[in-house]
Amino acid sequence: MTYPVDLINLVPTIVDLMQWTMPSSVPFQGRSLTPVLVDGEGRVDDDVVVEAGEGGLQADEYLRAIEDGRWKLVCVPSEGYQRQMQKMPCELYEVRADPMETDNVAAEDPGLVRVLAEIFERRLSEAGPVNTAPQQLPNYSEEELDNLRSLGYIR
Repeated sequence: MTYPVDLINLVPTIVDLMQWTMPSSVPFQGRSLTPVLVDGEGRVDDDVVVEAGEGGLQADEYLRAIEDGRWKLVCVPSEGYQRQMQKMPCELYEVRADPMETDNVAAEDPGLVRVLAEIFERRLSEAGPVNTAPQQLPNYSEEELDNLRSLGYIR
């Protein structure tokens, strides 16, 4: 059986698999998936949060979802997206039975929608900010800034 995992676990997994030692000043929010990859069993996350959007800065320009391996709740924040989708603020899919997500069952199980929405909101509030403010660089050393400049990431 396969389960979804958060992409936030990707970098810690690569660091772990490569057996790199990272300085403690480089914090990771995720955790390594190596135990699951090596053993081929178990789960890392009970649920994952997914975000997709058009790159705008408004919160309602993104579709956000939570998936637990069986159910996927898609939150459709803007009226524009709701018109494009199924004209509902939330969509619920049983992804094992409906992997193409064609049968929205949100109206059939509002209790499950409510429970998943509460878990989703809690996950978002627990995550806290994962980025600096736009146009503001983190506190990099001069060497790190020179490396970023040489790669063309900053000027």
